[in-house]
Amino acid sequence: DTEITADSARLGQVVNNLINNAVKFTPVGSIRIGYRRTGEDMVELFVEDTGNGMSEEVLEHIFERFYKGKNSADSSVGIGLALARMIVVAQEGTLSATNRINGGAKFEIRFYKGTV
Repeated sequence: DTEITADSARLGQVVNNLINNAVKFTPVGSIRIGYRRTGEDMVELFVEDTGNGMSEEVLEHIFERFYKGKNSADSSVGIGLALARMIVVAQEGTLSATNRINGGAKFEIRFYKGTV
């Protein structure tokens, strides 16, 4: 078994943020949330949607504080994803974002066995 130790409250904040973003940018379609064990030493949590996806410029800056993509039409300040990454990194994990081949975006949180 691959057992990962993480701060469940903080990890919950991260997943909640990713789900809220997926809802915001997927007016029609679907959102999938899940996890998988990828090898003996890694667990991956993911949130993926069938929304609009992101431009390469947005992908390049998405985790910077106060960065808001051009399609952002709300009153957010642009710190949610930066904080999410900081929380994951503080627990020795990684957070990444990619566009899905068939449209939409995918965010992946990876933790390795024994991370705190």
